[in-house]
Amino acid sequence: DATNLDGVNSVTLSPDGKNVYAVAKNSQSIVHWDREASTGALTNKVAEIDAVNLKQAWGVTVSPDGKNVYTVAMDSKSIVHWDRDASDGALTNKVVLIDAINYDGARSVTVSPDGKNIYAVASRIDTSNSILTFDRNRLNTCADNGVSSESFDISGCAFGTHHLKDNPSTIECSGGTCDANTCCEVNPTCGNTDGSNSDFSASLCDADASTAGLKSGTLDSITCSSGTCLVLDCCESNPSRLSNQINLVVSSDGVSGVVVSPDGKNVYTVGHFTIVDWDRDLSTGALTNKKLLYDAVNLVGSDNVITMSPDGKNIYAVASSSKRIVHWDRDASSGALSNIVAEHDPMNLK
Repeated sequence: DATNLDGVNSVTLSPDGKNVYAVAKNSQSIVHWDREASTGALTNKVAEIDAVNLKQAWGVTVSPDGKNVYTVAMDSKSIVHWDRDASDGALTNKVVLIDAINYDGARSVTVSPDGKNIYAVASRIDTSNSILTFDRNRLNTCADNGVSSESFDISGCAFGTHHLKDNPSTIECSGGTCDANTCCEVNPTCGNTDGSNSDFSASLCDADASTAGLKSGTLDSITCSSGTCLVLDCCESNPSRLSNQINLVVSSDGVSGVVVSPDGKNVYTVGHFTIVDWDRDLSTGALTNKKLLYDAVNLVGSDNVITMSPDGKNIYAVASSSKRIVHWDRDASSGALSNIVAEHDPMNLK
């Protein structure tokens, strides 16, 4: 497909196995297909071309809950994300983040296995050689507070109450069920019980990390009781919303790929001459204790990519200029890498 897949460079599969997503740098596109589970065949191709926000689109990933798709674009200096329809894989409600300094040369993006954080890397001479971390806002439940079996959800908040509080540490759970009095915030009021002339606005939704804004449609569709709106009826859920951006310098030699370990304890990046690993805080997603391995023989290249085995025991990288595939053993307790093995193949890895 010379129109939609020119310069295709990244592909990913949705967690439910129903869809495949790819981005193409020259087409400035994101493309997705339905996937037949029994055969793996791809059908019903849908392409979105965006010459403004997807210039040199370079990486794509799907959140572990399957609700969102994220991509980065080098020349647009952007991180773009969509809501994903679990029934057909369709992408809607596109959100574009632009940062001319920190997203310049954005090349790879991933989501932590717990869905709490987004990590992206960007590399451009004299501007960015960094890893970017974001909080990915989700709806708080008892499960977030360490209760394995929970039954309380947003619908448990009664009329006159907001949905769950932002801070799960304030949620009191008993037998897997939250007390609505401690879980739910108080709602704003409506001007009239039918919702007309309501003073309820999108900004009140946006003030909560879990919501995107008012649902489409007129305010008279809002359910009110005694002049109080039920926020569940007013606000769209927004688990994709990104906040609390932190930029960390990776290496002066550039960075092009990022991966999070399956246990969520470590984040690894690869770049020209280097592979770097950090310890990751499981509660906040913060990265600390950077450890850099320098290899001017096996890791030569500005377009190096990285991945990890599902069991977390090994890291694999391919180096574009070295024409090598390289792998390491990973220590599950410390995240340290050892026992490097490199295969040089100038014919097949060119």
